[in-house]
Amino acid sequence: MTARYERELKKLLEQHGFFVIRSAGSLSLDLIAIKNGKTLLIEQKTVHSDVFYTVRKKEQFDLNRDLYHEKGLNVIYAVKFVGKAKSLEDSWRFFKIDYGAPGYPILRYENGKKIEEVIQL
Repeated sequence: MTARYERELKKLLEQHGFFVIRSAGSLSLDLIAIKNGKTLLIEQKTVHSDVFYTVRKKEQFDLNRDLYHEKGLNVIYAVKFVGKAKSLEDSWRFFKIDYGAPGYPILRYENGKKIEEVIQL
């Protein structure tokens, strides 16, 4: 099921002018999206509620945190909130993570950015 949503997100980003590479089977970095010289490193998640708890995927989150601290790379989270929105685009929310903060953040639908705002992350 996750691969289906990764492909859905890839297509959505491409429709908005991004060049997208899918990194299938990876523990981290599901997609790399590039537009106007800006590169987004994306971890894709899916939930059937309006909240995603990163603590449930500690190993992946810790790898992304290591990428930030060791390589200066900032992996954003793209979360598919299944059943939350009426349109395909509106069911996706994007989150810039503060990897310098302690603990594991909670990603809430209402706090995420829409696809139109993603270039500003």
